[in-house]
Order: sequence, then C-alpha cells, then structure tokens
Amino acid sequence: MAEKRRSAANSPMSSGTAMKSEDSQTYDLLQYVFSEMTLSEEASAKPSKSLELENLQSNMDEMINEVQEKSSQSPRKKNILPPLDGRIGPAEVVFDQKSMVAPLGLRLEPDNLGVTSHTNFSTVRANCCVYRGKWMYEVMLWSKGVMQLGWCTINCKFTFEEGVGDTKDSYSYDGSRLRKWNIRTQKYGEAWLAGDVITCALDCDNGTMTFYRNGKSMGEAFKNVKTGSGYAYYPAVSLSRNEHLRANFGATPLRYPIEGYEPLQAMPQEDVVKSQLLIGWLEKLTNTLIKEDKHLMDVCGIEQDVPPLPLGETRSKKSTALLLCAHIFEKLAPLLKGPYVVECCLLPLMLKFCATTTDTSTTNPHIVKLLDLMWSLMQDHEIKPCMDTLMTSMLYSFYKTSPVTSE
Repeated sequence: MAEKRRSAANSPMSSGTAMKSEDSQTYDLLQYVFSEMTLSEEASAKPSKSLELENLQSNMDEMINEVQEKSSQSPRKKNILPPLDGRIGPAEVVFDQKSMVAPLGLRLEPDNLGVTSHTNFSTVRANCCVYRGKWMYEVMLWSKGVMQLGWCTINCKFTFEEGVGDTKDSYSYDGSRLRKWNIRTQKYGEAWLAGDVITCALDCDNGTMTFYRNGKSMGEAFKNVKTGSGYAYYPAVSLSRNEHLRANFGATPLRYPIEGYEPLQAMPQEDVVKSQLLIGWLEKLTNTLIKEDKHLMDVCGIEQDVPPLPLGETRSKKSTALLLCAHIFEKLAPLLKGPYVVECCLLPLMLKFCATTTDTSTTNPHIVKLLDLMWSLMQDHEIKPCMDTLMTSMLYSFYKTSPVTSE
C-alpha cells in the first residue's frame, strides 16, 4: 500500500498534464508551502525558478542543496567531527559485545546502548576510543545502585570483582557510594537517582576527567590522566546485579552538551539540515489538510474519515496537498530511519502540534493527521525504526520528568 501511495509522487498528475500551471489554487498552495524557508541565520532556501508541479522535484533538490551548502559553511555549526580526528573506531558508537566480562552476565538492548546486569559486577566498554581532544558521553540511569562509570584503556582487564576504576589506567565515578575510583578511591560527587543523566567528560589534551550530574559539574575528578603515545580511552561502565542504564554517545542529541567537548559519534549534519527543511514543508501541508478537513465538516457536513470524493476535471486542494506530501515523504522517509533525525527534527514538530491545544479529552487533529501521512506514505522498513526511536525518546523524556512515587 505504501509503495502504491508513494508512487503518486511520480504519477502523470505530477507532471502538470492534468493540472495547468495557471491553476490559481495549485499556484497559491505551492507558494505557501515552498516559499523561502529559513532554518537559521546562515541556512535558508527559496526556489530559483517559478514553482510548478512539473518542476517541483528539481526545485526541491536545489533548495535542499542550497541549505546543506550554507550550513556546511557556517562557522557556528557544532558537534561535527573531522574524520578520525583524535578518535579510533566506527562511525556508529555502541557498546561492544565482545568486550563484556562474562557475556551471560550482561544483557544489551537491541541497539547495544542499553545495559542491564545479571551478575555481581559486570563491565562493558564501547567500540570507539579517543586519544586527543575533548570528548564526552552521557549515561541515563534507570536505577540508582552501585555502578562505576568512566573510561579505560584496552589493556584493562576486568573481573566479577574489579570493574572500571579498579584497575590501572581506568577511571570512574560511583554516585551510589559517592566515590571516585582509580585503583584507590576517594570521596567525590553527588548521590544519583534513577532518571539522572551523568556526563563523563575526558580532556585528553590536558589529562583531566570531570563528571556532571544533570548538566551540573561535580568538579574535576582526576588530574594527570595518562595521555600520549600508547594511551587511548574507551567509554566503559560496570554494574552490580539488576542495575540498568542507557548510554548516548551521540546517536541522538545530547541532553546536556558541554562547550568545547564533542560526542564520540558525529552529528549527521547533512541529514539534519535536509530533514529540517522537509519537515518545515510538511508542517505547512499538515496545517493545510487540517483546514480542509474543517472546511469539509463546517460547509459540506462531511466527516474527516470519509473516503475522498472521486476526482473531477480539476483536483481539490486536499488532493493537491496529499500529492505534495508524497513528494516530500519520498525524500524524508529514508531519513526518518535515523534516531538523530527523529529526535532532533520529528519529535519537536510533534511537540509543537501538541501545544496547539490544551484539551486532552479529544485527539489532537494535527498529530492524527501527521501519523496518518506517515503510515500512508512510508515503507514498512522505514516506519518501524522511526516509531521505535520515537517511542524510546518519549519514554525516556517522560521517565526523567515524571515524579518519583513509592509505587
């Protein structure tokens, strides 16, 4: 079904044969949706030639290329890492299953970012290490027990009794016992709670390590961290039985970015800028479809969920809007498989739509319309990872902001 509906973007109707370019209704809608779009002070785009259905694809491509080029030249862009500059490892950073102490003692979530321990003390490290520059990663705690979070070298050997910070060249913080660990232990930090976000920051240039709780620095934990030839540090965590956490190495936007520090996984800059532009157009079309539904209800007495009327000699505004949505989703749907794009671009749009009404007793028409478009115009292999990421993002946001109860 999605295949057939997406093919509408390439149907004869989109070539202009069935709708003349001077049709004022189509012209006005094209101008409203695809007029100049500003994403930031540096990135904006507007059509280079007159907007018509027959040249819509080429206009869209030119505007996308324009904002991507402007964004790439922006001096204010952040979290974009030069290839292999101070880091070693794959572009996608996750926990490395091969590094686990007793694989049966730890359970990794399917994306290899969430960890639960089933033994006395289990350790796992990431698949990427750093040796130069300033780096950070975040850990969201789903429990508040004994855990040691930090960094280690590849030479560190861990056991069921010794974890991160208990061996030479490994460093960690434990908010349950209020200690920092590097073979020896000292009092440090604040008591953590389930739902806290702990940031582990490493400055390889100055040999220092600092930990943050919910964006607030707890002070410099370690000085004189060994750096230079032969030293590269992996993010690593150790958990006691039944403890659970989830790491963010940069797969999604950081909750508490630190100026001067970079995530281990680079932000997909081109995908984000492209998606922001496409979602800006989609927002306008969603609003248009909502207005058309209301018009049908108020003037014609037609319910929203009634099948569309048969096509006549001219196309309705709603049909034209749906056709434009098909063009947009042809480019947007593959991008929505990426977690960063979903959380950075799609989720803010949905939250914006949620803010359009305070009535929680009825469904939000904007959210319903957006989801209808997604289910209709995205392939199964695109909608599933998109929805998985969307649900995970909302779950973690709710978990962090919901009150703690005895239950």
